[in-house]
Parts: sequence; C-alpha cells; structure tokens
Amino acid sequence: MSLSATVVTLGAAQVQGDAPLAGALANYSELAGLPVGTPWTKRYAFGLLPVGDAFLAWSKAARPWVAAVPATVSGWWRAPWVAVLVLVGAAPWVPAAVRRWRRRGRTGPVPPVAREAVPVR
Repeated sequence: MSLSATVVTLGAAQVQGDAPLAGALANYSELAGLPVGTPWTKRYAFGLLPVGDAFLAWSKAARPWVAAVPATVSGWWRAPWVAVLVLVGAAPWVPAAVRRWRRRGRTGPVPPVAREAVPVR
C-alpha cells in the first residue's frame, strides 16, 4: 500500500464517519510520514514533498459535501423570494400602467349613449 493511497483512505474514512479507521490511519501517517515539527509548522517527509503535506491536510479536513435537509424547514421559505421576484418582474410594467391610468383619468370612459347618437352612414 502506498502513502498516497493511505492518505486518500484516511479522507474517505473521515467522510464516511469511520473514526477508528481514520484515527488509525492518522497515527500511521505520523509514524511513516517522517514528520518534522517546528514551533510554527509541521511538515511530512522531512519537508521535501509539499504536495504530501497538502494531501494530508485535505484528508484530515475532509467532510461530506451534502447533508440531509433538516426536517424543521417548512415550505414557506420560498414565499419572500417569490414576492421579491414578482416585484422585480412587475417593476418594468409600472410606468406604463401609471401612464395609462392617468390618461384614462383625464378623458374618462366614453359613455355608451354618445356612441349611439352619431349616425353611421
């Protein structure tokens, strides 16, 4: 088994929730990775392979990408977003509606009697 496969397996165990395996592999990496520690950093393989350090940091910090949606979320969370989208969608039409309403207010609707009074030839 190679060191890179061990590190990838450590990340997979971490994601799958297998704490005993992840702990054992982390301890193995401490032994076989030849760590060199300073007060500020810790490097593996005597600091000669920075990609190994990055790999190990990734595997120790690995978490699942998706999680189950909590059951406490109701369907009403969409209501504010739908209201905002309706307002944004209606905003371009508001000036035209105001102009039409103002024009209609000045002239008013034509009464039906006036239309019948004009003779049609």
